[in-house]
Amino acid sequence: MAVNLELGVDLGSFNQGINQAKAQISAFNATLKFAESSFKATGDAEAAMTSKTQALNGKLQAQKSMVQQYSRALEEMRKSGVDQTSEAYLKMQRNMIFSHH
Repeated sequence: MAVNLELGVDLGSFNQGINQAKAQISAFNATLKFAESSFKATGDAEAAMTSKTQALNGKLQAQKSMVQQYSRALEEMRKSGVDQTSEAYLKMQRNMIFSHH
């Protein structure tokens, strides 16, 4: 949804940032799984922990970025006069709340 005509708010850049963060989170989740399987195969706990730590730090940063994008989108919606009880606003808010799960 590059432009939401009903609300008169351009959310395209926010959605792009959110989607990029989601892709990064998926990549970090894959790295975590790989680190676990590598540990099981090699028994190298130090390498596994290093890999997991890096992936978890990256995942945390991506989650922060995603929440920031949602927060900015909500702010833009408020500035544009979108009713904070509207379905579109509440949906964006719910997505932000559940984005880190």
